[in-house]
Amino acid sequence: MEFKKIEINKVKPDPNQPRTKFNDEDLELMADSIVSQNVINPIEIDENNMIITGERRWRASKIAGLKEIPVKVVKGLSPEQRLERQLVENFHQKTVTVEQALPSIKSLLKCFNNESKKKGIQYNSDKGQKELAKRLGISESWLSKSLGYDSKATPELREARKKNEIGFATAVEMAIQLEPEEQKQVIRENEDMYRLERNYVRGRIKQIKRQKENNEKPVIFPEPYTQWLDPTTNEMRHLKSAFEELMKRDWSDRIELNVKFHFDAFHSLMKMSKKYAEFLAKTTGMVINLGYETYGK
Repeated sequence: MEFKKIEINKVKPDPNQPRTKFNDEDLELMADSIVSQNVINPIEIDENNMIITGERRWRASKIAGLKEIPVKVVKGLSPEQRLERQLVENFHQKTVTVEQALPSIKSLLKCFNNESKKKGIQYNSDKGQKELAKRLGISESWLSKSLGYDSKATPELREARKKNEIGFATAVEMAIQLEPEEQKQVIRENEDMYRLERNYVRGRIKQIKRQKENNEKPVIFPEPYTQWLDPTTNEMRHLKSAFEELMKRDWSDRIELNVKFHFDAFHSLMKMSKKYAEFLAKTTGMVINLGYETYGK
């Protein structure tokens, strides 16, 4: 291992680095710090001047106008050792999430599996995931669930996640607990929603599991009716009139109604909405789904 200074333009970024996005504002702030304090921790490069760890410091140093940068030359790393080192740094600095690093993690698991056959350890097993999580400094449970999402999520769920219509933790729950057709159904039910909220998804997972356990016919509706409630001034009066308006409609061709709330109104209306949902379910004979709770048969 060798410490030295090198011309900054001779240093090359690693195209296979797990981290692919860098925040411009963060780089500007780091550049300001480098101008006053210089680079405190050397970046790591290999014998070919390619960055192993420290690409963010290198980018900020270029913005700061440095001609040279302190480096630590680490020689003889295998591709998997290099990748592991990069993941560890990114996880420690919280610059990459497990979701973003999944392709690199899967690649590392594959490398570990190939190299560990002689030792009798299969790194794609639970034992291997536990060992990898320990080496990377991340939660074993979260790694396992994230890999479960990667293997079980439908294209529809992945697309919703890509558009940020659902949080990753919520998407993981759906992928692990619901069958492919069930995942598609929950997403199809909510095509008009800006975002699939976690409470709603958990409510549907609970409902679907109950139907399975009790051998009930699944509630499936190709064109669900959705009533958005977004009261502004007088919340309780608006809520009451909204439910009264729903009761006047002809529901003969519907078996389930989704009642959804804009986020800001959700908590203040929860108690009152339960009261009206229960009454509407009894009156119409429908299933009234509030996401977090369901009323009716």
